[in-house]
Amino acid sequence: MKRGGGKRKGSAFERTIAIVFREKFNLDAKHCYRTPLSGGHFAARRNDPGDLVFSPAFQNSLPIPICVECKNQKDWKIGRFWENLKAKRSWPETQALKQAIEAAGTTHCAPVLIFKYHQDKEIWCCVPPELHIANVRALRFKFMGRLFFLAKLNAVLDSWILNEWGNLHDNVKRKKP
Repeated sequence: MKRGGGKRKGSAFERTIAIVFREKFNLDAKHCYRTPLSGGHFAARRNDPGDLVFSPAFQNSLPIPICVECKNQKDWKIGRFWENLKAKRSWPETQALKQAIEAAGTTHCAPVLIFKYHQDKEIWCCVPPELHIANVRALRFKFMGRLFFLAKLNAVLDSWILNEWGNLHDNVKRKKP
């Protein structure tokens, strides 16, 4: 990979995830987009510390506001989520999940880690139980004393749409961003 390719790869993945959210929830681009400078922008660090910015109308329509971190890594191993992650601070899985939890903590949102293995088509996510992923095949694990579920992103988003988040699009359209 050329120098700087990782930054471009990560930015492209963040834009892809923003598009997935917009398509799933039938949103305009103003309701969901990639954080300017990927969280490096001074206002973004304070107001939207995750990799995606959601409009206040969208966040207020959710049962629980979310903070999304996106990672496109080639060195991840899914089995590490069941190992002692706390002891392996250098693993990218550990660093990414910790980053998601810390970013969510600054805004009192639920942490959501969305990731994929480099050159793999399947996109995965880690969500806490308060995000209610009913009827989704998910694997459980604990990290930093919290329970998380690991599942495919499309299954999680479909679950949200079919359950209590089903009228989300109507709620967002009625409110101004």
